This record gives sequence, C-alpha cells and structure tokens, in this order.
Amino acid sequence: MKKNLCFALLASTLLVAASTHAAPSIQSSSVQHFTGRCLDAAHRSHKDVNCEISAVVKIGQQLYLANDKPIPGEGTSSLFSINFQGSPKPPFNFKSLTYLQGEPIETADKLEGLTKVTFGDASYAIATNAFTRAINPASSTVLYWPVDNPESINVLGDPNALHQQIGAVLGESFFQVEGIAVVPGNRLLLGIRRLGADYHAAKPAFIILQTPIKMTKGQIVLDGDFQVAYQFTPKVPGDDRPLGLSGLEYDPYNKRLLATTSHEDGDKIGGYLWSLPMSLLSQDKAGMPEPFLDPDGRPLWFDNKPEGVEVLSDSQILVVHDDDRVQVADSTKGKSKKDNEFAYSVITLHNDQPGL
Repeated sequence: MKKNLCFALLASTLLVAASTHAAPSIQSSSVQHFTGRCLDAAHRSHKDVNCEISAVVKIGQQLYLANDKPIPGEGTSSLFSINFQGSPKPPFNFKSLTYLQGEPIETADKLEGLTKVTFGDASYAIATNAFTRAINPASSTVLYWPVDNPESINVLGDPNALHQQIGAVLGESFFQVEGIAVVPGNRLLLGIRRLGADYHAAKPAFIILQTPIKMTKGQIVLDGDFQVAYQFTPKVPGDDRPLGLSGLEYDPYNKRLLATTSHEDGDKIGGYLWSLPMSLLSQDKAGMPEPFLDPDGRPLWFDNKPEGVEVLSDSQILVVHDDDRVQVADSTKGKSKKDNEFAYSVITLHNDQPGL
C-alpha cells in the first residue's frame, strides 16, 4: 500500500513538472482581422497610397510600423507610430500617425524588419533594410535610435562591409533580409527570406543569422561576425506552396521565437505564423518549428501576406500584412483593404494552455 502511494505521488510530481515545462501554446482561441492606415488625414496629399506594411514593433506605449516604400505626402516617411493608451483592444486607433524624420530614414530603401533592445535603462528601436542591392548602401543598412529621442537615428556598422559579411556567410551574392530580432544575451538575429546567385535565381528560404551586439561609447556595435544559427524548409502537411521567412520576433512571455512565412506567386499570396523553441539557436538544435493553429485546430493560414509579427501580451500576437497590390476578400482567413489602408490580424491564444 505504501509502495503504491509512493508511486502515485511520484507520478503526480512528474506530471506537474512536465506541465510546468510544457511548450507554450500554439492553439488560438480567436483570430481577428482589421485594417489600419499608413496615411492619416493630416498628412494626406493629392495621391492615395498603396500601404505595404513590412514590419512592426511595440515599445512601451508606442507601436512602430515600417512601410516597404516611402509614403508620399508632406512630413511623412516610411516609418510611423501610433500611441497605445493603456491596454487597447483591437481595432487599434490609426487616426493620428507620427512619422519619424531624419536623413537615414528618408533615404532608407525597403525597410523590412523592426525590433527593440535595452542597454541599462535605455531602450532602442532597430530597423533593417532588405539588403537586396549591394551597390546601394541605402538598401543595406541597419538603423537604430533611442526610443525617447527618435530623431537621433544612427547606422549600425558600415553598410558595405555588413553586406559583404552576410553574403560571405550565406555563400551567395544575392540575399533578401526580412526580419530582425534581439534575443536574451543581446544576440541580434537577421531573417533571410530569399537566397541565390542573383535576384532572378533566388529561391524562398528560412535562414536565421546570429551575432552578439554591445553598447560601446554610446553606440550599438556588432561584437562578432554573423553566423548561421538555424535554417529549415517550412512545410505544412497538405500544402506544397513554397514559403519564405517574412517576419521574426522574440516572445519574452513564453521564451520562444515567433516567425511569419509567406507565399507569393502573382496574385496568389498568403502565409503562416510559427513558434520556434529557443533551443533551435543552440548547438544541439533541439525541437522543431510548429505552425500556430486556428480555432479549429488546423494550421493557421492567412489569405493576406504576413510580413511582420509582434507580441502584445502573454496571450495575444499581432501580425501585419503586405498584400502588395493584390485584393483579398473578407473571410475568416483574411481582410480586404482600401487605398491608404493595410490589413492586420490579432491572434488570441487559449489562456488555459501550459506556458501562458
């Protein structure tokens, strides 16, 4: 009797320990689709804009968004923000936008990633270009600025040297960066979406590069060379559409990476949201990426083209979309948009799942 009781207590202890260390939830309880604006009434010119939102990051009460191309209008730029008052519920208020100004922003070409980092008491926003044009430093730049002083924009390293270093690590002359994140230990991650000998030969990819960064004399600097931290071919059962990495961010609540992958073939677009265990960045590469699931338990597919991801809370994730000029119909999987608008999705996870 005592032996049976001991076994029962041991089994109970192991069960509790297992649930404590269970993987964070990938099961959604709801997926809501909305539209936001990249051009507000105060800055609107005579020309409407096709919004192409490529990245998002939340820092304090500010939600920053990057547009793939410069936004026409007086006093605008490809980077803008909205103010989150308290803990807002979607849909978010895009009636009044604040555009970041400064030469590095105004000359930047194809911003494709946003993230944040903290050194001491100071928080910084970081943005990356696509790195698709080696001869143009404006497309091979990583920018950063203090959150409390957004006009003080700096460039991380030498653009030409950085482009050459990344190309050497990847072993190809053409690559496309879409995604940037900073993980614990101040490790900077870059996500590679396409890779090949040139633009026309490039194929979809899912590669994560990694290097340490540090603060030196008031400047953020690389503290080593980029290395390939992880790569795989994203596949969802029953779906053979090629997918490339399109967004990357660290989830501090659940200690994992979040990534978006997207597909584009003419007017056929869409993509998935993924959860990656941090162990994938270690030497043993333990674990596997998993697609998030819709409320019915199937891989969560977006009819819009997901391009950026951010964590709003321990149970909510924001995904922003860049549909280029493709028109998407309203459905449970996507959202149509008008001129000056972009689509975004808010995924709410089951709050009774382990890890939340």
